[in-house]
Amino acid sequence: MTSYEVVVIVGLGIISRRWIQNPNRCADEYLDGIEDFIEFARTHNPGATRIRCPCGMCNNTLWETIENVGFHLVMNGMIETYSI
Repeated sequence: MTSYEVVVIVGLGIISRRWIQNPNRCADEYLDGIEDFIEFARTHNPGATRIRCPCGMCNNTLWETIENVGFHLVMNGMIETYSI
């Protein structure tokens, strides 16, 4: 199993990291991965309005609203070295 196939258990579901490598950011797999990531961020940061954005442009250094992080991940992709 490569580092990109590691899964994280969230609640009753499992998040796969394979979506991060999908070059088609309009693919259901990629969009579902973003939704799972956003759900994970909300669950683990209750009440937070901003989180570090792991998109390719922000590189996990800029704080964005959780909603904007979702948009950034569609537009810029997620940094492949991101770890939860």
